[in-house]
Amino acid sequence: MVRARWLSALVAVLALTVASPSLAGTVTGSVTKLPVGVTPLGVEAVNAQGVIGATGPLTGSGGYHLAVSAGTWIFVGTAASGDEPFTSLSAPVRVRAHGSATAPAAPARQEASAASAARLKRGSVVTVDRVTLEDERVFTGPPSYPDYTTTVTNDLFRACAARGITFVDSSAAFVGFAKQESNLSRSGRLATAFAFRPIRWQYEVAPDNPESIESSAGVIGTNEISMQLSINLAGSQLSAGRSLRVPNLVVPFSTTPDAQDILGVVHREDMAIARKMC
Repeated sequence: MVRARWLSALVAVLALTVASPSLAGTVTGSVTKLPVGVTPLGVEAVNAQGVIGATGPLTGSGGYHLAVSAGTWIFVGTAASGDEPFTSLSAPVRVRAHGSATAPAAPARQEASAASAARLKRGSVVTVDRVTLEDERVFTGPPSYPDYTTTVTNDLFRACAARGITFVDSSAAFVGFAKQESNLSRSGRLATAFAFRPIRWQYEVAPDNPESIESSAGVIGTNEISMQLSINLAGSQLSAGRSLRVPNLVVPFSTTPDAQDILGVVHREDMAIARKMC
C-alpha cells in the first residue's frame, strides 16, 4: 500500500514537471460514467500529431490536473476492468502558456479488446510491425533473418481493407521521411504541399514473441517452418497491451524448404490472422 501511494505521488510529480515551466499551462478535467469497480489508471495529453505531451494520474472519481505545454490537446483517460479497458476522449482543449483551462467532461467507454473481439470493428486502424523469420537452413555462421513485412502487409490489406479496416505505415523509415517532407513543405522548399498528420493505430500485427531476436516470428529449419503472429491492442504508458493469438503454425517438409515453400507458410499464417481480424 505504501509503495502504491509512493508511485502515485511520483507520477503526480512527474506529470507536473514534463512541460517546460516557461511555456506550460494547467488543465483540469474529469472522466465521467466510470463504472463501480474499475481501476483508474491515468490520463494522457495528446496533440494533433499523436504526440503525448504529459501524463498523470486519475483520482478515484475520475478527476485529473495536468501541466502541459501551450498548444491544443485531447485528454485521453484510461481505466481498467478485467480484460476490457475503458477510455475517455475529451474534445480538443486550447492551452495557453501560464493559463489555466478546463477540459470538457468526457464519458468512459469500454473498448473491444483484441482478446475478446471476434472481428475488428469497421474503422479500426492497424499497423504491421517488422516480421522476419530466422533462417537456420545453413549451419555455417550466424542465422539470417529474411524480412516478410511487406508480404504480411499486402496479404492483410487485400483481405481486410475492403471490409473497413484502415492500415497505416508506422515504420521508422516512412515516419522519418514523412516528417522530413512535411518540414520541407512547411518551409516552402517542397514543390507539392505535404503535411504529415498521422492517425493513431489501435492494433498491431507483430511476431507473437515480443522478445524475439530481429523481430523473428518463427524459424525456417531444414525440414520444417514454424511461424506465429499476434494482433496486439495498442498499449500506452498507462495500460498494458492485450493480444489475440492464432495457434503456432508448424509445417513439415520432406526436403529443405525453398523460397516458394516459405512464402506459402507466410501466406497461410497471414490468412489465419486475417480471419481473426475481418
